[in-house]
Amino acid sequence: MRKPYVVIIIVLLVITLAWAYWQHSFQRPFLEVGKIRTLSLFPDGKIVVVSNIPDTNIGSLAVYSPNGTLLWNLTFGENGAYWDSVLYAKVSPDGKHIGVITRNKFMIYEENGTLLWERKNPLSGRLWSEGPQWASVQFTDDSRYVAFGATASKSIFWVFSINGSPLLNGTAEGITGMKVSTEGVYLMENHLFSTSGVRGSKILHYGFNKSNWSLEFPSGSPRAIDVLKTANGTYVAYADCALGVTLIKNGTVLWNRDKGTCYWDVAFWYGKIYAATTTGLVNVYSLDGRLLSRILTPESGIPTLLPAPTKILLLQKIVLPPDNKRWVVDVFTMNSTGDAIKVGSLEGFPAGDFSSHITADYRKGELVLGVKESGKDEKYGVYVIFVD
Repeated sequence: MRKPYVVIIIVLLVITLAWAYWQHSFQRPFLEVGKIRTLSLFPDGKIVVVSNIPDTNIGSLAVYSPNGTLLWNLTFGENGAYWDSVLYAKVSPDGKHIGVITRNKFMIYEENGTLLWERKNPLSGRLWSEGPQWASVQFTDDSRYVAFGATASKSIFWVFSINGSPLLNGTAEGITGMKVSTEGVYLMENHLFSTSGVRGSKILHYGFNKSNWSLEFPSGSPRAIDVLKTANGTYVAYADCALGVTLIKNGTVLWNRDKGTCYWDVAFWYGKIYAATTTGLVNVYSLDGRLLSRILTPESGIPTLLPAPTKILLLQKIVLPPDNKRWVVDVFTMNSTGDAIKVGSLEGFPAGDFSSHITADYRKGELVLGVKESGKDEKYGVYVIFVD
């Protein structure tokens, strides 16, 4: 029988090694790149990095192995001439494909870098002349459909089957959020980016079966949406920095909570709604609007929620006193009992999207995010952190 003191020594050794690994993973970047546009993970740990080519405003895409080896990348020119620019990329949930949107094209690549198909981006001329305000690629949970969206002075969206068959397309005003399900696409409009200039927001649904609807929020300040499809219908959770959190079902508002509270992100996780505010508070609601728990973190900051099968993560972008010029990213895990457990911090300004959500991805215990390093102009460190 193993002696008790031997067991204690082994346990202490494991804890020490784990602590050392955490410190190592939070202190050393995986690689250094230009300004990060987006990051995405394959289920086996391969990493997709979309970042600016040095000394240009051109976006490039590279895929790395978990140990840092460059596997393949996209190039659109030679001898210093760039013919296209990557705006956004995302790995499908099953890990078999990457959806890529550039200023010129929508593209689907296989995992090994083989181009499966491409389509012309109808917003190409505006994206070159005006510059993109927002761009995204989203897959359905079953990886059967893919949606592409972009915003310049106008917005477009297209939905395809994974083999490239077009299913839906249209134009809108100032899209800054998009989700796709097996029944259609859901869009979040920010009227600050519309031609009308009217303040407010709108949530729209375009269905494959033409079951379209829209809801207007005249004084809204939109931040995020998430979609949950159930046997009883499809729910849309909407986070707003002026109107609180709202739940919508099949085009009808079911309830609204905390009008006047700035909710910055929202996510469904195991049938519950996690709604994150800028004060360090995450409220957890049931679908019928009951407050189930309140998860409080020590600091106020801009939150980003990352749901995954085993955990839901909270990332907080926090400005540091006294000069308010330094930033830190705190990483928390959360559970259904209302606990937030801090697992580490990164000092620096994180890469983010239009709404200042932190650019990051989380799969199978692996978190990837990018932070601008102190004293390095437009240089970002890409960090890979394991959160078991």
